[in-house]
Amino acid sequence: MIGIRTAIRSMPAPSDSCDSARIGLESKDASVFRQALQATLDYECQELLPRIALLFESGNCPARFRAADALALSGEKRYGPLLMRYYLKATAGLEDFDAGNLIDNIVLACSDLPRGRNLSRVERYASSPPRLSKDCVTEYRKFQEGMHDERVLEGMIGLLERSATPEGIDIAEAAYSSSDLSLRDGAVFALQHLSLDMSLHLFTRAINDPYSEVRFQVVRILQEKSDPRVRLLLLRRRRVVRRAAVVARDGRLQLREPVAAPLLSSLSKR
Repeated sequence: MIGIRTAIRSMPAPSDSCDSARIGLESKDASVFRQALQATLDYECQELLPRIALLFESGNCPARFRAADALALSGEKRYGPLLMRYYLKATAGLEDFDAGNLIDNIVLACSDLPRGRNLSRVERYASSPPRLSKDCVTEYRKFQEGMHDERVLEGMIGLLERSATPEGIDIAEAAYSSSDLSLRDGAVFALQHLSLDMSLHLFTRAINDPYSEVRFQVVRILQEKSDPRVRLLLLRRRRVVRRAAVVARDGRLQLREPVAAPLLSSLSKR
């Protein structure tokens, strides 16, 4: 018992731990800085979060993306739009880092996904597709306003692919209107976690896309949805494929879509 009491008395009080974390945040040593970030989360030193945000924005810290992890795990919704803004700046070439490093952070900071406080488990916490907050989607709209940079649009589509965000349907439709294959394909992926009521309009267009890759992705996604409208949509598509893609050559019928057509055929029998 005496040993236990001694151990309890020797444990640092939360205020002392926050003071230590405050000092550690100013360190140029990556290990010390990371420990300070973890202490900030463990002891709920919310008063240190603005300093962490400032260090992240300036890049004047030894582990910038660990700072982003701490902001994402803090539970403070105000840091979602901040991380979104820097992610979009990176996609536009205005920040010198890989925007992909922030995707997990944004998925957490812009949503209500349950999460722990372990900096080493950010990727695990962000594994489910959440609904991105309106504030974060609005941050994209403000950033893109008057800009119309397809790199930024592609970056936002990458986030929507990881989420189930009804507020992003018009963004997916804008991406689908591009002539770029990756954007059209991404637009389909961006709606994969939404209900068919929300995605059917775009899927109906995309299943007849001129790019076979896009058509194939629509079929793949529709396979996973248990809705009677899926079978009707695929049956209509199958008839279009037969009319448009079957040609007479040397007296034999040949199909120009060897991948999509068998899938459509098998689905239509379910």
